[in-house]
Amino acid sequence: GLDIPLPRRILVGSEQHAKADSLARTIYAQKSTKMVAEDSEQLLSDAYATFKPKTPEKEHELAVVISTFNRADFVSMNAGWLLKQISRDDLPVVCVVVDNASTDDTRKKLSRFFRHPKFRYVCNPNNVGMLGNLQVCSTLSLSRHVWITGDDDFISPGALARTLSVIRARPSIPFIFHNFAVYHREKVSFTDSAARFVRSGTTVGTECSESGIYPVFQIAGEHDNLFTAIYPIVFRADIAAACFNYTFQGVPFSNITESIPTTDIILGTYSSVRAQWFKEVGVVGNAHNSWAWHRPRWHLVLMPEALAMARDAGVDPKKVWRWLQIHRGLFQEAVGIAISKKTTAHIQPAELETAYEMFRERISLPKDLKISHDRR
Repeated sequence: GLDIPLPRRILVGSEQHAKADSLARTIYAQKSTKMVAEDSEQLLSDAYATFKPKTPEKEHELAVVISTFNRADFVSMNAGWLLKQISRDDLPVVCVVVDNASTDDTRKKLSRFFRHPKFRYVCNPNNVGMLGNLQVCSTLSLSRHVWITGDDDFISPGALARTLSVIRARPSIPFIFHNFAVYHREKVSFTDSAARFVRSGTTVGTECSESGIYPVFQIAGEHDNLFTAIYPIVFRADIAAACFNYTFQGVPFSNITESIPTTDIILGTYSSVRAQWFKEVGVVGNAHNSWAWHRPRWHLVLMPEALAMARDAGVDPKKVWRWLQIHRGLFQEAVGIAISKKTTAHIQPAELETAYEMFRERISLPKDLKISHDRR
């Protein structure tokens, strides 16, 4: 009857002393990592407050970096939408497109922006995968803060100005988190426009705290996304580089790192630091995705892991429990779709321990659901 998730471990009995000692050391190490991050961020903030730079450290105060692959219509629309906002208000923002070796006419459609002073185009010599391209995006040293988005994620009017106001007031701020909205579109039609996508978005966080500075774990409780989506997040550039400082050569969706590294670093290391939260919708993202066949694994393996991290980080446990029930239902829905379409769910029984722990019950996989241990 408890409407909260249980602690990660409950040890009972005198024979558990050795195990409790080992667990306590593990918990202490995890807490220490977060304390070091919190102390370091406070030190950096104090340094900026004491020694204010007289000249800008970078040519641009913010870089918006768009990751793309074979989405020429979306990315050209997005770049035009961004550059229009930047030029209209003469913002110190650069728009960068990182092309993951597209084979369509992406370069041709973007070529009309090549002479724009606030536009950069980077093309990988070969495809490095979705997360690998985000790693490339994170290493471009163009500004102190970076906003990495997808080619079909459109920044709302006014969001750039709000972001810049925070960067100027708090130059060392580690994160700026925007509330966001979603729309659904597989491809661009002749009636579509960036403005239409922005207007039609459904807001994700509907009962939110007012905009302001909060601990990251409190911001994590504003909605159930838990930083799995990258596009509402503005990183300080060094943290973005650390977040994606990985080869990403493993099996996609095999673990937290190979699927949602943003959740891993933000909840695992930075949950105690203070960051900016904007209640206003800052970006509208496309909720249509190409990885629907991973959904059973997403809801039963990966999101329980993310929700366990949220619980351990101090997110409101009643919210965590409510979100768990949502994912339980979404898992059943995903399983039904997988069975009807005869697709394979890539789940190994040993990977369900966190789900059992978080849901407080063993969820049986239907016999008619195709299971494969090979996620490739």
